[in-house]
Amino acid sequence: MKSSKTILIVAGEASGDLYGAELLLKLKNKFHNLNFVGMGGENMAKLKPHQFISYKTVSVTGGTEVFKRIHHIFRAFQFIKSLMRSVPIDAAVLIDFPDFNFLLLKHLKRKKIPIIYYVSPQLWAWRKGRIKKIKKYVREMLVIFPFEARWYEQRGAYATYVGHPLVRLTQSVTYNRTFPKNRIRIGIFPGSRENEIKRLLPPMIETASEISKVVAAEFYLFKLSHIDEVYYAPVTQTNLPIKVIVKESISQLKDIDFALACSGTLTVELALLKIPMVILYKLSPISYYLGKLLMSDIKNIGMVNLILGESCFPEFVQHEVKPHHVASHVLEYLRSESKYNEALKKLDSFRDKLSPTTHVIPVEEVVEKYV
Repeated sequence: MKSSKTILIVAGEASGDLYGAELLLKLKNKFHNLNFVGMGGENMAKLKPHQFISYKTVSVTGGTEVFKRIHHIFRAFQFIKSLMRSVPIDAAVLIDFPDFNFLLLKHLKRKKIPIIYYVSPQLWAWRKGRIKKIKKYVREMLVIFPFEARWYEQRGAYATYVGHPLVRLTQSVTYNRTFPKNRIRIGIFPGSRENEIKRLLPPMIETASEISKVVAAEFYLFKLSHIDEVYYAPVTQTNLPIKVIVKESISQLKDIDFALACSGTLTVELALLKIPMVILYKLSPISYYLGKLLMSDIKNIGMVNLILGESCFPEFVQHEVKPHHVASHVLEYLRSESKYNEALKKLDSFRDKLSPTTHVIPVEEVVEKYV
């Protein structure tokens, strides 16, 4: 890289911020005069972007939830478009977050900015028609699951398998996972978006209360610093002792024995650390039924179950999120050493499935070609 270069990088979720920061750190260590602009979270912000906006106000799930934030989403969209006009951008790295990032595709193409899409939308699960836009606009599709490159190839598109960043990020974390025979440490993970936490934290606390009636357990709520404290208020309104921890790194999870987990990337983190779990998810009624129509052929929502190809860990969606019902399934693991150990074997299999068996091209090597 002979002169100063600038990349646009856009992430709209906590996982994308983590992956983006990892990529930027590697690039900046090699190219000291590399600049970046865009949108992301605290991890990316620490790397001193030139012009930057937080994703805090645009990170939502579900159709009706998006409408409530439409003015924030529009403002973020206009900010990114203004960067395209005012900053000489050499390449754009869009990380997952398809409902927002897909809006940028034609504008970037019009400006002749090469588009690198890092972490494919789950087209293999739903909205398969989006592959037409990827073929039309995206220069490089970088996928993180082994089967995704083949999926694209079968549909006449090219994708590069770069390995899952969480496999790399969890490799240095040491833990000793065995059946908990004394006091059980249970993690509460209600999500990374405000609407998820609002719907899931109260029933998760009630579930924890039901569990505490049967087994000796310690409960840990892992909260995120970009979420307003008001969404975590239910934890202050319960008599159940729950230790609140600000989640800053994956290594903080290593001593957890079991997890109540919101569906999402978090379940991959937990699985790679061999933490058995139950998976919960709730949306507004309209968003739920719309999603059900779009994903009618998908049996599981949890990524760990999707990758394993079977319902290894219980999933509770929408009306199924009933504390007593969820607690009864959790207790099956906590009162049966054989069931718990069987879960650990499944999680070993999960890591094997995500660990590369063929040569993986590092994501930074792909991006380097454009800077």
